[in-house]
Amino acid sequence: MTAGRFDVVIIGAGAAGLWIANRLVAAGARVLVVHAPHAEGYSSTRNQGWLHSGALYAVFHAPGVTRECIAGSRLILDFAERYDRTLIADAEFCYVLGSPQQAEAAVAACREAGLDARPGGTRPQVQRLFARPAWTVTVPDRAVDATRLLRIPPSPDVPGRAWA
Repeated sequence: MTAGRFDVVIIGAGAAGLWIANRLVAAGARVLVVHAPHAEGYSSTRNQGWLHSGALYAVFHAPGVTRECIAGSRLILDFAERYDRTLIADAEFCYVLGSPQQAEAAVAACREAGLDARPGGTRPQVQRLFARPAWTVTVPDRAVDATRLLRIPPSPDVPGRAWA
């Protein structure tokens, strides 16, 4: 997290965190979402406007779901490229893990799935936020304007619309 690289850092990828991240990206802000996964489960991002890369599932060894996320993201990205690229905005997602070994394994799992993952090392500011040792792994994700995307009417001249 280089100073000046992001306008906003959001802690937590729950419904509120991803919703505000999407709104800020749509407004032109450079946003980083930091999330510390927990064993109890994950919040749904379906309606939050975040186009998940699949890295979460790669990190936590769910290869089937990883493949589905990657395929779904590519489908939406391809559609946006053909229809309206402004539907999608680049963003980053930062996973917070408890050891360098977990971070190395997360990077390896993402790369094995074909996803770009960058080890971020340990960050004092992240450790202070979580009050424990923390190593970061950053992956590119996307924010999608789901409201506009879902309002695109089906049309034979817009290939790929059948999925919505």
